[in-house]
Amino acid sequence: MHRFMAACLLIIMLVISAGLSGCWDLEEIEDLALVANVAFDLGEFKKYRMTVQIVLPENLGAGAGAEGGVGPPIFVTFAEGQTAFEAIQKLQEHLPKRAFFGNTTAVMVGEDLAREGLLPILNLLEKDNEFRRNKDLFLSLGQGGEILEAQPEILANPGKLPIGFARVLPRISTTVPQTIGDFISQSTSATIEPVMPVVKRIEAEPEVGDNPEVRVAKTAVFKRDKLIGTLDEKESRGLLWVLGKIQKGVISFTAANSSEVVSIEVTRAHSAVNAKINDTGELVINIFVRMEGNLADQTGMVNLSDFEVRRSIEASLAETIKDEIRSALNKAQKELKSDVFGFGGAFFRAYPRLWRDTLEKRWDELYPFISVNIDVKAYVRRSNLTLEATEPGGGS
Repeated sequence: MHRFMAACLLIIMLVISAGLSGCWDLEEIEDLALVANVAFDLGEFKKYRMTVQIVLPENLGAGAGAEGGVGPPIFVTFAEGQTAFEAIQKLQEHLPKRAFFGNTTAVMVGEDLAREGLLPILNLLEKDNEFRRNKDLFLSLGQGGEILEAQPEILANPGKLPIGFARVLPRISTTVPQTIGDFISQSTSATIEPVMPVVKRIEAEPEVGDNPEVRVAKTAVFKRDKLIGTLDEKESRGLLWVLGKIQKGVISFTAANSSEVVSIEVTRAHSAVNAKINDTGELVINIFVRMEGNLADQTGMVNLSDFEVRRSIEASLAETIKDEIRSALNKAQKELKSDVFGFGGAFFRAYPRLWRDTLEKRWDELYPFISVNIDVKAYVRRSNLTLEATEPGGGS
């Protein structure tokens, strides 16, 4: 009996000691510097400059500049190093708390550093056990650190700016969202090149306001992991049509045989990219796009109940989409020579053996000269207007 009780007591002590040893190194949140967002740039004195945006929870309630001495809701600081790892380590010299990246939402990359290549930075972040592959990536026109210093008045917590943009982008379809994990996969792939959204800091003007603003504009185009150019808004949407990533958005165009402007709200879109080798051995890509939308606005009279008017609007809409795709092709395929459309992937799926034996080795040489056919079907289903336009002198 005594042996049984002694054994039970020993087991209890072991369980208790195991629980104590498992939490001895737990950190209190008050002892952590919560990093909301990170930026990497070329350093002024060393190779890499790392900027961090740290949230100050105690200042979020009252707002910046409130009475009682409450300061800004974020604190921004930076450090430089010969390597990205050294910059991260040097950063801790500026912080009395341990930098915690578990809640970091996005990484900003300055364009100068992006032209030299991003894999050294992203590989380092991916190895950090607090970072996640699903963090959003943005290219900054200028210094990425400047984006983190902006404090838009619309946000009580400026640290939520990147994630706010990431949530809005699919609704407006003007550029392509990107994450760390997808960028790494694409930049090391032979079948597609990576892209990412571009953010730009717009300096404040006295007559407008004191705080600078940040705007999402354009799409950054890469060759492997190096920045080589950008697509404007029209070219970016052309890319989105091909990739099948149009979810929402508005397309405006001038109606055929008219000077009236029509705006169509996209409600549904689908695309397919097929690769073919014709009888003469020519490489051909066929792009199929099918979209549906509703009449959102008009500057004149558009009577969708008239069959001929509806078909004319749909034809103009389809031609507008084709024009956006052609713009993207001319820029990315002909000028920048970056396969952001994934044409290589289409040929790999259609001709896997030929791709591995021949096409992959010569892809950079072949890609700019591939013929592309575009087939767009557009349908306007209904009008979202409360009051329909009528002929002058017609009914009310």
